[in-house]
Formats: sequence, structure tokens, C-alpha cells
Amino acid sequence: MNEPVMSPAAATLPPSRDDGIPILHNFRQFRQEPLDFWVETGRLAPLVQVRFGPSRTLWVVTDPDMIQEILQTRARQYPRSRELRGADEMGVGQTVFNAPTWDAWLWRRRLLQPAFHRQQLAQFAEAMVDETVQFMSDWQIGEIVPLKSAMKTLTMRIIGRTMFSAPLQDTTELQHHFEQVSEYSYYRTASMIQWPEWLPLPIHRRTRAAVQRRHEMVQQIVAERLESGQPRDDLLDMLITANLDDGTKFSPDNIVHEMISIIFAGHETTAMTMTWVFHLLSRYPEVKARVLAEIRNA
Repeated sequence: MNEPVMSPAAATLPPSRDDGIPILHNFRQFRQEPLDFWVETGRLAPLVQVRFGPSRTLWVVTDPDMIQEILQTRARQYPRSRELRGADEMGVGQTVFNAPTWDAWLWRRRLLQPAFHRQQLAQFAEAMVDETVQFMSDWQIGEIVPLKSAMKTLTMRIIGRTMFSAPLQDTTELQHHFEQVSEYSYYRTASMIQWPEWLPLPIHRRTRAAVQRRHEMVQQIVAERLESGQPRDDLLDMLITANLDDGTKFSPDNIVHEMISIIFAGHETTAMTMTWVFHLLSRYPEVKARVLAEIRNA
């Protein structure tokens, strides 16, 4: 028995979130309480249309099957957003995170994949635990620790250990440049009007300078490793030696861009996640007790 074909006019459209204010739409609420805004949006439906201002429309997807379809099953049909594709305008460079096409993404993904194999991640985990124990050894019982800054420092130390097999020189400066770029990313997301990045606005100049300086710092680390020719069991060495069956390899510039993008994706995000984890554990002592018991029994 044939199923009836539903006309486009009769199809049910996903709900649209709108606070009822013309032009602004959801912009005001998002700026005031961004976390609450996304939580409330996710509760409306598995797929929600969200408008920011007169010209920006986002689709918020929370259904696991839809997410799998977008990111895996039919990924070719869902290209990168304009914001990600335009990241190179600030000198970020193309990486697996912002590759403009499927083909440009695929070869990068295949080269990176072995570095994130389960066995390799387990080896990285040992280094993470060791670095954390060393970092906490200076803490005193009863000492008040500024958790946010501590987690940022710890994650940067772990990055140096797992990615470069050595402490990062000028960690504070490198961390500062990454934070500047991260702040600019949020500024772009939370701005009703997105000015072209070629305009000589102060925030554009500051961000471009931060992008350039962090590139120089990571480029120096990569150049020194390539010049030494000494193999190391870390992420940088994996990117240097990675190659596909057809001989495709990362160029030195590719390696610099990928390393920067991995640091960007894993530094502040991880630090903020851990900060919130400790905050929530302090609010839910029964969960904290279970976590401690699991650690002791591991």
C-alpha cells in the first residue's frame, strides 16, 4: 500500500523561538543569560529555529538521531557554516575544524585519526594524570585556589606534555593569545551586527595580532622539532609522520594550523568544563561521594 505524499504546504514546520520583539528577536535574552537561553531552547523541540536580529538564523538540534545524520550519515549535505569557513580571514588557516568542503575535510580527518585511537588516548591519559598530580602537589590543605585560572594553567601544561613532550615556554603569553581569540569568537557569536573582519576596528586589530603571535610561537616549536629530527611519542610527532596510502602528508604549515586548532578546541573548553564540574560537585555532595569512591576503587 502506497503512503500518501504530504505536500510542502501541509508539512509541519519545526517550532521557531521568538521573544516577540521585531528585529531584535532573541538577541536580548541571549546576551543576558546565554546558558539559560540554550537550555530553554533545547527543551522546546528536537529541532528549533532561532533568529538573531534581522539576518541571522540558527537551527538548534538536540535529537541524537538528527545529530548523527548531520555529522555522519549525510555529512556531505551539511557544509560548514559561513562563520567557520570565514575563519581563515583572520589568518587562522584551514584545518579539520573549518575545512570548507567535504574533500578538504576528509584527507585531514584521515591523517589525524590514528592520533586519537583508543590506545593512544589511554597513553595520553596517563600523562594527564601524572601532570595533574604534579600540579596539585604545591597546593596546601585549606588553601583557597582560584579554580578557573588553575584549570586553565593545568590544561595548558597537559597540552605541552601530550602534544609537544615538553613544558611550553611562555605558557602565560600563549594562553593569553588563545583567550583573546576565544573572546573574539564569543563576541562574533553574541553580536547582532557582524562587521566585516577587514575593517580596522580595535577588536579586529587585537585579534589579528593575537592570531599572528600564537602562530609564531607554535610555528617555532614545530620548526625546532623538524630540524632536530628526533622522534617523540607525542601528538606533534604523529602529525609529522602521518601519511596516507597515496603519499598525502601534512605540510609544516598544515601541522602548525592543526596544532593550533586542537589547542584552541581543547584548552579553554576543557578548563571551563572542569571548573563547572567542581562547582556542581560542591553543590551535590552525594554525587561527590560517588565520584570519590569510584576514584579510590579504580
